[in-house]
Amino acid sequence: SLQHQIDMSKHLTDTMQALIRDNFAQKEMIEQKDSFIQTYLKEVTFDIPFQVGTSKLILYSENELKLRNVINDVKSYDGTLVALEIENATSPEGNAIRNDELARARAKAFSELIKPYLGDVEINVVSKVHTWFDVADILRQQGHTKEADMIYALEGKSNDAIGCEVRKNIALYNLAKETFSQLRYTT
Repeated sequence: SLQHQIDMSKHLTDTMQALIRDNFAQKEMIEQKDSFIQTYLKEVTFDIPFQVGTSKLILYSENELKLRNVINDVKSYDGTLVALEIENATSPEGNAIRNDELARARAKAFSELIKPYLGDVEINVVSKVHTWFDVADILRQQGHTKEADMIYALEGKSNDAIGCEVRKNIALYNLAKETFSQLRYTT
């Protein structure tokens, strides 16, 4: 009957409007959640040094203050911190596999230091081994274009082979060594 079709049409219209409202509300909630997550993603880089070739931190008063600042920063999230990624980066000098192992060990050592302050926060430990081309990028930024180009010319060779070539040129190697401290950090 006509009245039944009108009722069904109204019901269908009401249902569609409710679905549309729910869809907009859900979309708005997702956008708010994404905005919240983006607001609280933060990267902190610090340069607390490790003893050469080890995962043991060098903790004198200035470094202890840096460590305390990192811990206070982490604690400031007051229960809202869900996950933390600790990345230790190394320079390309030496063997890439050993550098990776050392970087992971250093990130893990640092995570053990701050873990007591985090509660149930998930901690991921990762490493980053910079390449000789990262060194070349820094040299170029510092105006050492010729030296940077010497490293770029070695493209296609292994990290170890590039290191051997760079060490043969004492002046280039000394410049490269100056950049290593910029490539060793924990994030």
